[in-house]
Amino acid sequence: TLDQTTLMVEYIVGLTQEQLAPSDIPLEGNFSTKAPEDDNGKGSFLLRVAYQDKGNGSVGPLASEKIIALRNPVLNPEQYDQAAGTQLMTTPRRAFNIVGDGAYLSFKQIDLTDIQQIDFFAQAQSRSAAAGGIIEVHLDAPDGKLIGQSQMVKVKDVNFRAAMAKLREERVKAGLPADGPPDMDALRRITGTVAEAKLQPTKGFHDIYFVFVNPEAKEGQTLMQMDEIKFRLDSSEEEIQ
Repeated sequence: TLDQTTLMVEYIVGLTQEQLAPSDIPLEGNFSTKAPEDDNGKGSFLLRVAYQDKGNGSVGPLASEKIIALRNPVLNPEQYDQAAGTQLMTTPRRAFNIVGDGAYLSFKQIDLTDIQQIDFFAQAQSRSAAAGGIIEVHLDAPDGKLIGQSQMVKVKDVNFRAAMAKLREERVKAGLPADGPPDMDALRRITGTVAEAKLQPTKGFHDIYFVFVNPEAKEGQTLMQMDEIKFRLDSSEEEIQ
């Protein structure tokens, strides 16, 4: 898309620009991340921390460093670490489908400290014969401790003509050409469902499993299309590790 091409060009051009000097910060305290003003909200932070002392006489300086990846709170379901019962369609449009009762997606080593809720952006369309279902959140295994589950993602009809008209209206309000390329992320949000899963308080890093459940689904039947998974804090949105 045009947005993806623009992002790639900006990245390549940025490689030739002068790099920022490392920041000296106290040995103790807090450090707040800040995304660039024109960031698209889909990136992550890599935090490199390095230390070197001055040594002592015949003892040379000691050095240490660590790199920490701060993951985006919004996960792309297609970028799972482990899965069962998934199907990626690329024509006529891209769709990541969850197939069969008991299908699951897993993401490794997610820090769940202070995470209160997970939002699942999903679609269960009647025209694709989807069955719908609920999404369970388990720790460390598909049958591990259950710490939350979503409400039912129900099957519904989608009026794409009305959805596209709404997108064009929003483009005009934003001062953009009405006939420009559609924002597919916005389209998915308009046509889909947000299923919320409230979580039991959980601390530390865990492998997290999202298990899709509908005992009434037929064998091999699509339950839903997964578009996005968003981790939420109680009062603010922040990156998770």
